[in-house]
Amino acid sequence: MEDKTIKNKAGASQIAPEGFVEDNKLHKYASYNYVFTLSALSRAELQDPNQILKNAPHDIVARTGGIGDSRKFSSPNDGIFTTETGDAGQAVTIAKQDKFFTEKAEFAKGILKKNRDIYFQKVEIDSRPWFNQQRKLMNFTGIEMILTEPTGISLWQKLRAAAANNAFVNHLNAPFLLTLEFKGYKSNGEQVTDASLSRRLPITLTKSNMQLNAGGATYNLTAVPFTDFAKNNAFLYTRGTGEIKGSGARLDTYLTNFADSLNKNMQQEVENDIREYPDTYRITADASIGEIGTADYENLYQATAMRLKQLKSATYKSNQSISKILEDFVKQFPKYSNISRLVETYWKDVSFANSSDYDRAPTPWVPWFKIASTVTVHKEFDKRLKSHRRTIHFHIKPFSIHVANFARAGLGGFASWSETVRKVYNYIYTGKNLDILDLDIDYNSSYALSTLVVSNPTNIVKKVITNTFKKVLRYFGNDDFPELDLPVQEHPTASRTTSDSVTDLEKGQAQVQEFYDFLTDPQGDMVVIDMRIMGDPAFIGQDLFLPLPTPDESGFYNAVSRVGAIKGFDWDAQIGAFNFDSAEVGVRLDFVFPSDFDENKGLYTFSQGETPQFSGLYRVNGVRSVFDNGQFTQNLTMSRHMNQYKTGDAFKYTHDKQGNEIVKAKVITNETPTIEDTVA
Repeated sequence: MEDKTIKNKAGASQIAPEGFVEDNKLHKYASYNYVFTLSALSRAELQDPNQILKNAPHDIVARTGGIGDSRKFSSPNDGIFTTETGDAGQAVTIAKQDKFFTEKAEFAKGILKKNRDIYFQKVEIDSRPWFNQQRKLMNFTGIEMILTEPTGISLWQKLRAAAANNAFVNHLNAPFLLTLEFKGYKSNGEQVTDASLSRRLPITLTKSNMQLNAGGATYNLTAVPFTDFAKNNAFLYTRGTGEIKGSGARLDTYLTNFADSLNKNMQQEVENDIREYPDTYRITADASIGEIGTADYENLYQATAMRLKQLKSATYKSNQSISKILEDFVKQFPKYSNISRLVETYWKDVSFANSSDYDRAPTPWVPWFKIASTVTVHKEFDKRLKSHRRTIHFHIKPFSIHVANFARAGLGGFASWSETVRKVYNYIYTGKNLDILDLDIDYNSSYALSTLVVSNPTNIVKKVITNTFKKVLRYFGNDDFPELDLPVQEHPTASRTTSDSVTDLEKGQAQVQEFYDFLTDPQGDMVVIDMRIMGDPAFIGQDLFLPLPTPDESGFYNAVSRVGAIKGFDWDAQIGAFNFDSAEVGVRLDFVFPSDFDENKGLYTFSQGETPQFSGLYRVNGVRSVFDNGQFTQNLTMSRHMNQYKTGDAFKYTHDKQGNEIVKAKVITNETPTIEDTVA
């Protein structure tokens, strides 16, 4: 890997941290191919995610290049057709079916053991790792697969048999495993095998159809991560009313009470003879959620004593999003709602770094939260619903976001923001472009941030967003435009988003909700780029597909072990991939374009400093990975962070005898860095 040399404002060079910027691992191949395998999963593997990562695929349904002579089949020896003892000690019938079902299952198993070849033609994995309008503070991932079978129509028989071999009666909602491997050769003909490039993706099928012609059968399958099954509308939305209470500011007591209330609604469905077994809800939170002094900003609220004494109880109605209710509860903590205090604390450090000519600003990561989910499919088979009993688990976990998300009009950032990235892309005349195939820029020149105006002077919120950043701008410089080529403006507005999730939490949170709406609408940013690149396994996350394991005594979940971190566990060094469920994904994009054409030499001319304004730090909102007939490409949907470079006046700080901070003097204006100034 090449050293990445960075020049500071004074012109001195320094080497970026060793191994910080990661290359595409597929670049080491002279030629490569990918191999997909669709196989079954057992309950034991779902309960221990490490087995998913280590065990060889079994009960194989389809594979790129053909199944071959695979003879690894599971045996349903855990009582799929017997009567066993349930969780509470009662006798329960576990999928005991009539003779017709048994004969059908045995017929399907015979088809599976013949290893009839079904081939992968195309696979698309569409991930939305950043907050989005569809799922708010949750991930959204969809998988589309096109499979072909030259002779026969055996796919559904094989799926039924693979599920039955692992004690799942209904194959339509049974778990399956999609395995991705890369195999290839170096330029000298040496074969390359890198186990870290493989991905194990537990999935469940949501839709399928078939086209049959003289060339055989073509199947179109739609799937989602098995952990996303909890985001199905049947489980994500409430089906009754209830009240959520707890003890003081202990979030866990409210979450437990909320789960108990949901479970009562489930039990009511059993009493109403709608179902035979109730599904079970479990709602937990990481021990650090809402706590002070557990992340980068450990002293952020200590001086102001803004610790909550009491969370607000609430009531919920039918058909409301459970994840939105959880979001409303968590954002009561000042750690996630006092936006002005957070911005003030960070920009004070940015301003000092600018005025002191520091090479680097403090860490840009801000502790935030995200809602993950998983589902457990139990052995009990509900004969009314024709599905297994489930436990639906929602977990609130730490998630690191970049402080640039809090930028406002007139508030400039720090140049080194774009240095804290794992991926750097150069386009197009840099001479370093190895990845970018195509790039489209959508620049909204009339973009404006909305500033909420609240006319009611007795509103429970003391600081409305209109005044949120006045103190910040007064202390840290109010530039007209920190980035002159990308001016950011604000427009006052009286419109607001009213949260309809819980009736008793609406008061006093409208302003905070405006910021959350801003986070979950990445398509509305000023600069949005759709960039098609050569495929990079780093953008196929492993962590978001793995079920949540049983927590340890501390209450922490560790879905992926041995992860590297930049104050946010953003990168899994073991497999060389982003941890989508742990931190925001950021990349740097550098442009070099010619300024003119030299008619005498027949060459483009380049003028130093004439770098397009679209260079800089980008947040990755979506990744669409396309595997089509041997070609692997990806489309990255990205938003450029606003006001990345501080170009106006900064201030130096000192303290008086009482320890109060005062402005001492202004310092010289800093110029916006160019590519030549930032990267050599």
